[in-house]
Amino acid sequence: MSLPRKVKDVMVRNPSTVAPDEGVLKPFEQMLEGGFRHVPVVENGQLLGMLSDRDIMKHMPPPSVDAVDLPAHGRFVTLKVSEIMARPALTVLETDSLEVAVELMLVNQISAVMVTDAAERLTGILTLVDVARAFLKVLRSSP
Repeated sequence: MSLPRKVKDVMVRNPSTVAPDEGVLKPFEQMLEGGFRHVPVVENGQLLGMLSDRDIMKHMPPPSVDAVDLPAHGRFVTLKVSEIMARPALTVLETDSLEVAVELMLVNQISAVMVTDAAERLTGILTLVDVARAFLKVLRSSP
C-alpha cells in the first residue's frame, strides 16, 4: 500500500453540519452518538466556522452542581452554536498535500481542518485522527 499524499485520500467526506442559530445541545448529542468531535457550521451553503466538543464543554455548567438550581444551566441550554464556535474555520483544499494540512493543524494547535473544493464549498473534514488511521493502515500493510 502506498502512502496517501493528498487530503482527499484521507478526509471524511460529507460530514454532518450544524447551523449557527442551532442550540448547542443537538450537535453535542450528535457528536456523542456519532463518535466525532468537530462539526462544520454552515449557513446557506457557506462555511462559517467549526464547533468542537471542547467549545461546548468549556461552556457547560459544572457537573457537581444541581442543574435545576444553577442559573448557568439555563444559559447553557439556550446557548447558540454561533456564540461559541471557532471562526473562521481553517480550511484546506481537497487537492492540497497532507503535509500542508498537518502542518496547518500543528502550527495552529488544532486537531481538525475543514476541506473545501476549488469553489470553496465544504466537501469534508480532516482530523489528526484520520491522518493517524491512514498511517496505521500503511504500517500494517508494509512487510
